[in-house]
Amino acid sequence: MSTVDDVVLRARQIVATIPKYARLDRQREWANWVLRGDMDFTTDVQIAIETIRAVTPSFQSRVTNWVQTCFPATVWTDLIERGDRLLEEVFELLQSGKYPRERIRALEAYVYGREAGEQSQEVGGVMVTLAAYCAAFNINMHAAGECELTRISAADVMEKIRAKQAAKPTGSALPIATDLDCIDPTTRKLVEDFHLPWQQS
Repeated sequence: MSTVDDVVLRARQIVATIPKYARLDRQREWANWVLRGDMDFTTDVQIAIETIRAVTPSFQSRVTNWVQTCFPATVWTDLIERGDRLLEEVFELLQSGKYPRERIRALEAYVYGREAGEQSQEVGGVMVTLAAYCAAFNINMHAAGECELTRISAADVMEKIRAKQAAKPTGSALPIATDLDCIDPTTRKLVEDFHLPWQQS
């Protein structure tokens, strides 16, 4: 069963537990479609996502519950660590979309050369920009988020994530230990720059 199938099944299970009289008209319509299971693949996924969003806690609250379950408080409340992982995921997303690596340094210098913005507004900017990015690539960002949360919530995947975190070098921005002798000099310098001064050799 694929991750998308898992999401659809989850939506059906959620809907089955909700009394019919408790559903709003739109929720009832989504629920009927999901339970019938006679929609095409794309519509099934969309209906499943809309159902989950309508009758369950918010995506942010469910991610918060996941991260608190997966990691100790010293990890999930570490603001630098959260920033490291956000930046890592942004780089991975851009890499998957074939974004030119050489443009990153120019944007880094441009942003950090300006006055820092208000954090809540910047979060809004990230969300709006991500939605626009997904629209350009024809990606359903809500479906992608639900599929990924379903995937990482599996017990075996959570164990792998915990093991990776436990093996992470102390004070490093990198998610895994890296043998710097095996990479090119330019990348080696970038990796070393991501370590705290007392972690340098």
